[in-house]
Amino acid sequence: MSLSYYEWNGYINMKLNIFSYVTGYDTKIYERFAGSLFDTGFDGKLFLFVNKKDLTTLSKLDKSLLEKISIVKCPEYMIQSRHLSEDNDIKYRIHPQNFRYLLYLGFLQQYKQPRYEYSFFCDARDLLFQKNPNEYHIDNDIDMLIFQEDIVIKECIYNTAFMQHVKDQIPDGIYDYINKKAICSGTILVKNEALNKFIVKFCEYMVDNNLDNSSIITDQGLHTYLVYNNLYDCNYKIITNEENFVKTIAMMDHSQLQIIDNQIADKNGVVPYIVHQYDRLDRDTIQKLSCKSKYDLT
Repeated sequence: MSLSYYEWNGYINMKLNIFSYVTGYDTKIYERFAGSLFDTGFDGKLFLFVNKKDLTTLSKLDKSLLEKISIVKCPEYMIQSRHLSEDNDIKYRIHPQNFRYLLYLGFLQQYKQPRYEYSFFCDARDLLFQKNPNEYHIDNDIDMLIFQEDIVIKECIYNTAFMQHVKDQIPDGIYDYINKKAICSGTILVKNEALNKFIVKFCEYMVDNNLDNSSIITDQGLHTYLVYNNLYDCNYKIITNEENFVKTIAMMDHSQLQIIDNQIADKNGVVPYIVHQYDRLDRDTIQKLSCKSKYDLT
């Protein structure tokens, strides 16, 4: 009698839930984002954080798509108070791109996520799903996936400004990563048992260092600072565009991309699961994609 022999390669398929703060857009944005996701066969939960004013827009979605979305109604804006002195208290609005992390934190504290599943926090307006993200294989010991862009920080005026703003607020920090590639804050994947290490740490640094008190977008600068200084205190892995899970294309050479069967692919014909910043492609390419797509990509 022989025994069956199995060898595990250390990978697992994710059970993923997706979170996005998306407000103030036309119906086509919600339709494209949610529709392209569920068209892949994705069977996890999609949580859309919206304002009351967005509910009318969402009601125009096809009923079968709307029923798949978990809608989280949240305030239109958040006011923060800061005590400067006995006679000087200030109040200010938190920038929406920073505000969303506080929304996620509040929601996750109230609604605990299954420990061994994963959460994906992402932008919505400029993101396309092309393959089912639940089918991506992840190392079982990885707590967090960090997505890297194709440009060095010092070569990008935006990322240099993001870094400088964090430096202004945390002057005693370490900023020796200016020669490293930018880290994207528009896509972050976390194992649920490490959620607190991500979301609590991010919000603490943002609020404690007054990084929410600005009209400047600070989430990317702060996320990059926390990653390169190893401050998330978890086992993270940096994922490049070449790995084709999330392809962040704004700063990459678009000649390295091609369109195959109306999907965006790399030069070798590999279709990434997710394309972020697809709207930075040239207008003709977007128009061609849109003409053959069931969604308006313009």
